Amino acid sequence: MLNEEKQDIQALIYKTISGEKQNAVSRSSNTRGQYGAKILGDVTVGSSIGSQRRDSMVTPSNNLVRIKPAMLDDPMLDMDPAMASLLRLKLGMPQHFPSHSFNSSSKRAHSSLTQQMQPKEWGEITRFLQEKDQEAIQREKDLIVKRKRDVRSVLQAQIAERREASGRQAEERKRYEQELLEMCQKEVEAEKAKQRAIKQKLQQDKVMRDMEMQQLTRMKQQRMRGELIDESNYLKKIKSEIEADKTAEKEKKLKKAEEAAVILEENAKHELIKEERRQKELQEDIRLAQLRQQMVLEQEARRQAEVDARLAKIGQMMGHMENTVIKKQLEMERIAEEKLRKQQEEHNRKIEEDEKERKRVLKQRIEEMKRGIEQQKLSKEEQVKREVQDNHEYMKRVMDHAEKEKKRQEDKDKRHKETIRDNQSFVKKQIDDKLRSPEFKKSLVYNNGTGVGPEIMNESEIRYNRDIFAKLEAMRVTNRTEQSNATKKSAL
Repeated sequence: MLNEEKQDIQALIYKTISGEKQNAVSRSSNTRGQYGAKILGDVTVGSSIGSQRRDSMVTPSNNLVRIKPAMLDDPMLDMDPAMASLLRLKLGMPQHFPSHSFNSSSKRAHSSLTQQMQPKEWGEITRFLQEKDQEAIQREKDLIVKRKRDVRSVLQAQIAERREASGRQAEERKRYEQELLEMCQKEVEAEKAKQRAIKQKLQQDKVMRDMEMQQLTRMKQQRMRGELIDESNYLKKIKSEIEADKTAEKEKKLKKAEEAAVILEENAKHELIKEERRQKELQEDIRLAQLRQQMVLEQEARRQAEVDARLAKIGQMMGHMENTVIKKQLEMERIAEEKLRKQQEEHNRKIEEDEKERKRVLKQRIEEMKRGIEQQKLSKEEQVKREVQDNHEYMKRVMDHAEKEKKRQEDKDKRHKETIRDNQSFVKKQIDDKLRSPEFKKSLVYNNGTGVGPEIMNESEIRYNRDIFAKLEAMRVTNRTEQSNATKKSAL
C-alpha cells in the first residue's frame, strides 16, 4: 500500500513539474522579444491584447534549478533544492551532488531514513506542493493585472499625444491658409499693378512709334541702296572670278598639253635609244654568229685535212697491216667523226635557241613599252576628261549659286516691298483714324469758316505730316507702276 502511494505521489509531482517546464518553454519562445518591448511603450492596441492573451498562461520560473543534460529525467529539478532533497529522502530516490558521489555506507543510511517516513509526512509534502502552485498562480494573476495597468497607461499616453499632434496640425493648417490668402491678395495687387504698368508702357510705345517710323524708313532706304551696291559689286566679283577661272583653266590645259608633249618626246627618245641599243646588240650577235661559223669552217677544214692525211697514211699502211687492224682503225675513226658531228650539231642548236630567246625577249620588251605608252595615253585622256567634268561641275555650281543668290535677292525685295506696303497701310490707317477724330476736325478750316467743303489742314499739321504725305505719294506711284506693268503683261 505504501509503495502504491509513493508511485501516485511521484507521478503527480512529475506531471506538475512537466507542465511547469512546458509553460516556461512556451513563455520563453513567445514573449522573450515581445512583451518587454510592449511594456516599455512601443506597443499598439491590437498587439497588447494579443500579448495579454499569450501571457495569460505563463508561470514564473524564478525557482528553476539549472541542471546538466544527464539529469533532465529527474522530475524534481524545478523545486526548491532543500525541499527536493527532503522529498528524495522520503521517496527513497537518489541525491544529485555534482562534486562527489555516495559510498556504500551513505546509501545504507539513506535507505533507512526513507523507511522511517510516515503517510502523514507524505500528505504534508502534497499540501506544500499545492500551496506552492497556488502561490505561483496568484503571482501570475498579479503580474497580468500589473501588465494591463501598464498597457492602459501607455495607450492613454499615446492617445493624448495623438490628440495634441492633431491640434497642432489644425493650428498649422489654419495659419497656412491665412498665409496663402494673404499671398493671393498680394499676387492680385501685383498683377493689377503690372497691368497698369503695361497699359502705360503701351501708351508710351504708341507715342514713340510715329517718331521711330520715319527713322526706320530712312534706314531701310539707305540699307536698300547699300545692298544694291553690294549686290552689283558681288556680281562683278563673281564675273571676274569666273573669267579668272577660265583663264587659269586654259593655262592649266596648255601646261598639261606641253607636259604631255614633253613626255611623248622623252618616250620617243627612249625608244630611239632602245632601238639603237637593240641594233647594236643584233649586229654584235650577227658578228659573233659569223665568227662562230668561221671557226666551225676552220675546224671542219682542219678535220678534213686530218682525215685526208689519215686516209693517205692508212693507204700507205694498208699493205703492211692485216685486214682486222684496218677495219678496227676505220671503225674508231668513224665513231670519232660521228661524235664530232653530233657535238657540232648540238652547238649549232644551242646558238639557234639563244637567238630565238633573245628575239622573244626583245619582242616582249617592245610590246611592254607599247602597252605602257598606251596606258599613259589612256590615263592622260581620263585625267583630261575628269578635269573637263570638274570644270563643268564647278561652272554649274557657280551658276546655281548665282541663281540662288538672285532668287534670294528677289524674295528679299519682295518681302521688303510687302513690309513697305504694310507700313504704308499702317500709316494710312493712322492718318484715317486721325482724320476721323473729333479733335482733328476741330482744328480744320471749312472753306474759309463756312463749314462747307473739303477739310483742310493747317500749316503746322502739314509740316508735321510732310513725310507721311511723301510716303503716300510714293505708294501711289508704285501702285500705278505695278498696274501699268500688269496691263502690259496681260496685253502681251
